[in-house]
Amino acid sequence: MMILRRIFRKPLRATVLLARTEAALRSKRMNDLLIAEHERALEMSSTDSVTGIHSRAYMEELLSAAAAAARRYNIRFDRDDGPRPFAAINEHTAEMPAMCVA
Repeated sequence: MMILRRIFRKPLRATVLLARTEAALRSKRMNDLLIAEHERALEMSSTDSVTGIHSRAYMEELLSAAAAAARRYNIRFDRDDGPRPFAAINEHTAEMPAMCVA
């Protein structure tokens, strides 16, 4: 309320009010664009561009966040110590011949 009293202390002219409103809208649009670009950059950095599959680092981060939430709420959270899901993929890519891009 204090801010509104300071802004609206004097009667506003229509031109001043219009200018302030347009400035606020421009600022909102720019903020929305920045948020959208940030989300797009995060998506690009966490997924493979060819397959669209999330990266191993993303999955580990997701698992660690889930484990932290489980600890916070005293919920049992066990990771399966069975076969590693990325082992086959890592072994397959190690055997692939190097691709040359001309």
